[in-house]
Amino acid sequence: MKSSYRIFRIFGIDVELHLSFIFIFLIILFFISLYGSSKDSGLGSLFSGADYGMRVVVLFILLFGIVLMHELAHSLVAIKNNIKVPRIVLTPIGGIANIEVPENPDIELKTSVIGPLSNYIVVIIFLPVVILLWPEYLQLPNLYQYVFIDNVFRDIFSIPEIFLIIIALNLLLGSFNLIPAFPMDGGRVLRSVMALWLDYVESTVIAVRISQVIAIIMFFMAPFTGIIMIFISIFILIAGSNELKIVKLRHVFHSVKMGNIAIKKIRYVNEHISISDFLKLIAQVKQRHYPVVDYNKKVVGILDIEAISKINPKKLDIISVDRVARRKFDIIDANKNVSNAISQILGKEFTLVVDSGQVVGYITPEHVFEIAQFYSISRKINM
Repeated sequence: MKSSYRIFRIFGIDVELHLSFIFIFLIILFFISLYGSSKDSGLGSLFSGADYGMRVVVLFILLFGIVLMHELAHSLVAIKNNIKVPRIVLTPIGGIANIEVPENPDIELKTSVIGPLSNYIVVIIFLPVVILLWPEYLQLPNLYQYVFIDNVFRDIFSIPEIFLIIIALNLLLGSFNLIPAFPMDGGRVLRSVMALWLDYVESTVIAVRISQVIAIIMFFMAPFTGIIMIFISIFILIAGSNELKIVKLRHVFHSVKMGNIAIKKIRYVNEHISISDFLKLIAQVKQRHYPVVDYNKKVVGILDIEAISKINPKKLDIISVDRVARRKFDIIDANKNVSNAISQILGKEFTLVVDSGQVVGYITPEHVFEIAQFYSISRKINM
């Protein structure tokens, strides 16, 4: 099953909703509408439930419209610098633009800072409207109250409150993303500024250490700010560690091609043989994934040996490989630099490596780390 689904395409970028987003939205919509219905009786309960439901819909559209604008700002600057942006995924914790920014401090700085800047531009657009029409509303307590989502929910259909909500949410998102910690934009801005004078890896190490200090401070602030701060601090710790790991891997695999690190010894399986025959004749201890081929030797799927464990042992003789194999699989060009594909291959449990349309091997995250350790030790010896 896909984890996200495309809802529309803009500037050549697929905008997708993550399944978790859809699930949480429907759950919240159901229970809030139910709660709204309980506040009245008879026909009034229907109108009350519909009112509460519409507030949930508008709230989600508003929140993720702001998030989408933020991610599109990143993406458009990336595209302008010849970086491909295939998709933006909207999740319950925000948006994720699929951008592989090269280790170029100037490009990374521009790509990172434009997200929060776009939020501040919205504030600059809406602020004069409030100043001219409702100056008495422009007080700090009026803005601060919309940090809390229940207040946003309450006033989302009110004017001029909706203008204050838009200003407050954009200020919140823009300022939060400028915190100098990964994975927020501020962490990348900090790293890119340091990388103008320092080595990129060294800049990443310093930025990650600063992220860790901020995460620890956030953790101890949780009793005063709410339990959500604990989750944010843990998220920052994990994201910082992953960022440093990826940057180090990129440097280890500098100028190395995918074909050089692919696992060449690979067994194939015909889609029409039974699972029983596969286990007897083809399966081996060191290989978990098997390319599935048709009669023309064309790869049509991937068989994960773990999928077999879910089959009734009595049916292994009558179930063929094609009924268990997954038809969707990932491929990567053998001539592509490993350093430019680290995020892609680490995010997939199995990737076929092809050269001119022919399969030459495969790669897994575990194998990447094993090879990285070898390259790292080898280069130290040759220094």
